[in-house]
Amino acid sequence: MSTATLITAEEFAGMSFDRPVELVRGEIIEMTNPGGRHGNLCFRLGGIIFRWIESHPEFDAASNDTGVLLEQDLDTVRG
Repeated sequence: MSTATLITAEEFAGMSFDRPVELVRGEIIEMTNPGGRHGNLCFRLGGIIFRWIESHPEFDAASNDTGVLLEQDLDTVRG
């Protein structure tokens, strides 16, 4: 059982880090650094999605490291 101090998504949003992290059920978890292939795929897919969003204004999209709240009451925020 973990003895880590659990934090909320709001507390997490006010913090800064020198490495990529996510909040998983209230705990800060270090992520692996993405590489060049990841960046290239994100760029290419982002362009495709952007063109689709332009013709569908009822939808929205976000890119890398946006921080999406997926769970509450032991908050989870994924990049």
